[in-house]
Amino acid sequence: MRRDVVRFGNDAKRLNLIAQLHQTGPDPSNERLTRAQLKNLRMLARYYMFIRSGWSVTEGTQDVFDSTRQAFLKSLPDVPEASHTQLKTKTFAELATQISPEGQI
Repeated sequence: MRRDVVRFGNDAKRLNLIAQLHQTGPDPSNERLTRAQLKNLRMLARYYMFIRSGWSVTEGTQDVFDSTRQAFLKSLPDVPEASHTQLKTKTFAELATQISPEGQI
């Protein structure tokens, strides 16, 4: 399970790198990247809630989820600083319900 969560974070980093390599100025794909990463962050939060509902979350597992959340947050190109701070400080339960399935806050 931890490896899967780490892979989610690695995918976020790769997607951000690909977007940076292909960006040549103002790019509407930034909005698509932001929505995709917010959808992924929502999925991560929902997965965390699923795990927590059936098992205890150890410190190591919590660290993996937290570092994966940071990977997603670092890859968000079009999120205002205030929203970025909110995404960083909200609980996974809040993220699971406050990010829409369409990737909107």
